[in-house]
Amino acid sequence: MDSTTGNNDLIKVGDYIVIQKQKYFKLHQLNSKCDITLGKDKVDLKAIVGQPLWTTFKMLPRNKREFGLEIATQVESLPEAVMKEVSSGNDNRNITDDGKSQLLSTEDIVAFRDSGLSAQNIVGKLIESSTTFKNKTEYSQEKYLKKKEKKYFEYIVVRKPTVRLLAQIFYDKDQFSVLGLRHDSIAQILSYANIQSNGTYALFESGTQALLGAAILDSLTGGNLVNISSGRTPPKQAILGMNFSEEKLKRFLSVRLCDFVSKLEGKEVVWGNEAKSRVNGHPKNASAVPSEKQEVSSSDGSQKIDSSLRVVEAKEPSVGEGSPGNEASVSSSDKASDSQDVTGSKKRKLVDDENQTGRPDKRPRWLETLDMAVDLLKPCGADGLIIACKEFPLNIIQKLLPYVKPSRQLVVYSLYREPLVQLYTELKKTRKDVIGLHIYENWLRSHQILTDRTHPDVTMSASGGHILVGTKVTP
Repeated sequence: MDSTTGNNDLIKVGDYIVIQKQKYFKLHQLNSKCDITLGKDKVDLKAIVGQPLWTTFKMLPRNKREFGLEIATQVESLPEAVMKEVSSGNDNRNITDDGKSQLLSTEDIVAFRDSGLSAQNIVGKLIESSTTFKNKTEYSQEKYLKKKEKKYFEYIVVRKPTVRLLAQIFYDKDQFSVLGLRHDSIAQILSYANIQSNGTYALFESGTQALLGAAILDSLTGGNLVNISSGRTPPKQAILGMNFSEEKLKRFLSVRLCDFVSKLEGKEVVWGNEAKSRVNGHPKNASAVPSEKQEVSSSDGSQKIDSSLRVVEAKEPSVGEGSPGNEASVSSSDKASDSQDVTGSKKRKLVDDENQTGRPDKRPRWLETLDMAVDLLKPCGADGLIIACKEFPLNIIQKLLPYVKPSRQLVVYSLYREPLVQLYTELKKTRKDVIGLHIYENWLRSHQILTDRTHPDVTMSASGGHILVGTKVTP
């Protein structure tokens, strides 16, 4: 699929790339400085600009913990290079781990690295200075060299960002930052939601770095994705990291939940100075002027109001001329201070529905996106509703489910099982338009595949989250 901007094959400044060093992955946006930190090493990436993706580069030592890059024509494994010249023993029974087998000190090894010595030369010196290495079995020697190779490895690969890589990077860094969402869980969600390339889908996502949004958008070619969130500027790290083209980003419509629901229900969405006036409790044609305590007369009597804002009708000829039923008593000192504030201070300005030029506020972009999203869902409905969030999703489902087409899927993801069990019970009791409810839990375990040494990995993640699936029908 096309998911990068411009030429898909060449690395350009401004693109997001994935740097791979053995089993370590890092997402990085290539900037004009072209520098990246890998552990304690600083690497200059200028050599990768203009090169094809999937190119392997060798790290060339420069100064202390600083490296440049050159294209590697051949990558040789460190164990393979060293084992050719080293003999091995028959068993390890006579080897004692007393901590004295290595004659080089820590300071000597650090000095080798700071001097810019290559990884193969450093490991060669470690072997020469070891009193027990030649007596170890071939398997023990290989295990030792792989451990050193992991520490001194000097090759990196520049890869194209994919949903699988981003999911792995975020999960390995902090699984709770993405609600425990693994790549296998993302694949299951896409399958259960029946994502089609030309469909229109509604997604409520929070706390997942926009991983699901990136996965769904990557699957679309002619459809649209309405991304619903609790705020107008949700995190979009995965969306940015995928380097989507401008054409594909136009299919990604990000809206706020309360605005979207209000617009779907035919209510007015307030914005600009009108929203400010409503928040401050002012009428639409009123302006606010800073003042001290004021005494307001009403039909109920007089009362004092402590406020930093005083409402003044915009069309009144003067402050002293009150209208019947709305008389204000202001002292002469207040009048003088008000006049000075309005005419003499540049920081305090009248707040009106129109700006100083007399023109209305410019219509914000988020409001145009909101109208486009409503036009997509309100007439025909969505082809699926996907939810992955920290909040309990029942109220969100109640609001959005009426705008899902019949025979379409409802998919809800949660890191924990209990919210989905409660949601399952509530939907069974209160909704007649959702059938086929099931709760699934994914289980994933990777394996080591080597000759005569194939076995599951010792460590694995306990859970990849839980998924509730249902089908919308016409009751």
